[in-house]
Amino acid sequence: MASPTIASIDPTGGQVNVPLNKVINVTFDIALETGSVNPATFGLRHQLTRQSISVSTVYDTGNFRVSVVPNRLLSKNTTYRLRLVGSDIGAPGGHIKASDGSS
Repeated sequence: MASPTIASIDPTGGQVNVPLNKVINVTFDIALETGSVNPATFGLRHQLTRQSISVSTVYDTGNFRVSVVPNRLLSKNTTYRLRLVGSDIGAPGGHIKASDGSS
Protein backbone atom coordinates (compact mmCIF):
# COMPACT_ATOMS: atom_id res chain seq x y z
CA MET A 1 0.00 0.00 0.00
CA ALA A 2 1.07 3.56 -0.63
CA SER A 3 1.88 6.20 1.95
CA PRO A 4 -0.73 8.94 2.36
CA THR A 5 -0.33 12.19 0.45
CA ILE A 6 -2.15 15.47 0.81
CA ALA A 7 -4.94 15.83 -1.75
CA SER A 8 -5.99 19.36 -0.73
CA ILE A 9 -5.66 22.06 1.91
CA ASP A 10 -8.28 24.71 2.67
CA PRO A 11 -7.51 27.55 2.90
CA THR A 12 -4.77 27.36 0.32
CA GLY A 13 -1.33 28.87 0.87
CA GLY A 14 -1.27 32.61 0.31
CA GLN A 15 -5.04 32.99 0.52
CA VAL A 16 -6.09 36.43 1.85
CA ASN A 17 -9.16 37.64 3.76
CA VAL A 18 -9.48 34.32 5.56
CA PRO A 19 -12.01 34.47 8.42
CA LEU A 20 -10.30 34.74 11.81
CA ASN A 21 -12.20 31.67 13.02
CA LYS A 22 -11.36 29.57 9.94
CA VAL A 23 -11.04 25.82 10.44
CA ILE A 24 -8.14 24.47 8.37
CA ASN A 25 -9.01 21.31 6.45
CA VAL A 26 -6.39 18.89 5.14
CA THR A 27 -7.71 16.10 2.94
CA PHE A 28 -5.62 13.01 2.22
CA ASP A 29 -5.83 10.51 -0.61
CA ILE A 30 -6.17 7.50 1.71
CA ALA A 31 -7.28 6.80 5.27
CA LEU A 32 -5.04 7.69 8.20
CA GLU A 33 -4.65 5.83 11.47
CA THR A 34 -7.10 7.63 13.76
CA GLY A 35 -4.69 7.56 16.70
CA SER A 36 -2.03 9.47 14.76
CA VAL A 37 -4.27 12.52 14.22
CA ASN A 38 -3.79 14.94 17.11
CA PRO A 39 -2.44 18.44 17.89
CA ALA A 40 1.09 17.02 18.18
CA THR A 41 1.03 15.86 14.55
CA PHE A 42 -0.97 18.78 13.11
CA GLY A 43 0.32 22.10 14.43
CA LEU A 44 -0.25 25.74 13.59
CA ARG A 45 2.40 28.45 13.98
CA HIS A 46 2.65 32.19 13.53
CA GLN A 47 4.85 32.60 10.43
CA LEU A 48 7.13 35.36 11.78
CA THR A 49 7.41 34.54 15.49
CA ARG A 50 7.07 30.76 15.02
CA GLN A 51 4.86 30.79 18.13
CA SER A 52 2.65 27.71 18.30
CA ILE A 53 -1.11 28.27 18.26
CA SER A 54 -3.17 25.95 20.42
CA VAL A 55 -5.42 23.77 18.22
CA SER A 56 -7.81 20.85 18.37
CA THR A 57 -8.04 18.22 15.64
CA VAL A 58 -11.01 16.33 14.25
CA TYR A 59 -10.63 13.43 11.81
CA ASP A 60 -13.42 12.61 9.34
CA THR A 61 -12.69 8.96 8.52
CA GLY A 62 -15.20 8.86 5.66
CA ASN A 63 -13.57 11.71 3.74
CA PHE A 64 -9.95 11.27 4.97
CA ARG A 65 -10.11 14.90 6.17
CA VAL A 66 -8.35 16.36 9.19
CA SER A 67 -9.82 19.59 10.54
CA VAL A 68 -7.38 21.74 12.50
CA VAL A 69 -9.38 24.03 14.77
CA PRO A 70 -7.57 27.00 16.35
CA ASN A 71 -8.59 27.32 20.01
CA ARG A 72 -8.76 31.11 19.67
CA LEU A 73 -9.41 33.64 16.93
CA LEU A 74 -6.47 34.16 14.61
CA SER A 75 -4.98 37.64 14.18
CA LYS A 76 -5.77 39.94 11.25
CA ASN A 77 -3.14 40.49 8.56
CA THR A 78 -1.05 37.61 9.85
CA THR A 79 0.43 34.60 8.08
CA TYR A 80 0.29 31.21 9.75
CA ARG A 81 2.00 27.98 8.82
CA LEU A 82 0.42 24.57 9.15
CA ARG A 83 2.97 22.00 10.28
CA LEU A 84 2.48 18.28 9.78
CA VAL A 85 4.79 15.84 11.53
CA GLY A 86 4.83 13.30 8.73
CA SER A 87 6.77 10.55 10.44
CA ASP A 88 4.12 10.47 13.19
CA ILE A 89 1.05 10.45 10.91
CA GLY A 90 0.36 6.84 10.16
CA ALA A 91 -1.72 4.96 7.63
CA PRO A 92 -2.10 1.26 6.91
CA GLY A 93 0.48 1.59 4.10
CA GLY A 94 3.06 3.65 5.96
CA HIS A 95 3.72 7.17 7.15
CA ILE A 96 3.02 10.41 5.34
CA LYS A 97 6.00 11.61 3.30
CA ALA A 98 5.36 15.37 3.34
CA SER A 99 6.72 17.10 6.42
CA ASP A 100 4.63 20.25 6.25
CA GLY A 101 2.11 22.27 4.29
CA SER A 102 1.31 25.93 4.25
CA SER A 103 -1.93 27.66 5.00
